Amino acid sequence: MIKLAFVNVLIISLSILLNMCSEDTSVITQVENGNFILYVSNQSTFLDPVDLKITIDGKLALNQEFLTEDGHNHIKFQFRLADGNHIFSVSSIKGNINKDTIFTLPTTPYCVVSFWYYPQSNGNEEYREIYIRFSVNAPVFA
Repeated sequence: MIKLAFVNVLIISLSILLNMCSEDTSVITQVENGNFILYVSNQSTFLDPVDLKITIDGKLALNQEFLTEDGHNHIKFQFRLADGNHIFSVSSIKGNINKDTIFTLPTTPYCVVSFWYYPQSNGNEEYREIYIRFSVNAPVFA
């Protein structure tokens, strides 16, 4: 298990380094009936809208602003990806945060990305997070 975790960290680190060294402007286009379904939401009323850039294997999947609205707006995107391991990266300039992880197809064909931010106030510390969850089953939003 430790070896697998080390390999995952090594893969992510190498990918980030390669992405920093290259000017790859490849884009992953959205498709109907894709085998990877992504839901994205902004859960912060303090940073509204928030810019989110998502890359998969170093290729741009989306780069846009997301409104909080009522906090229940999860925007759906679909992509066609090869089976196997993929490096998934989310970043925000306004949110001053980024996060990288690995997922595997066809094992986890669904993903939810939520941005959270609360400023420091009333003795509470600032909270900033990009929540990423991959799953076998389609998410249910209440």
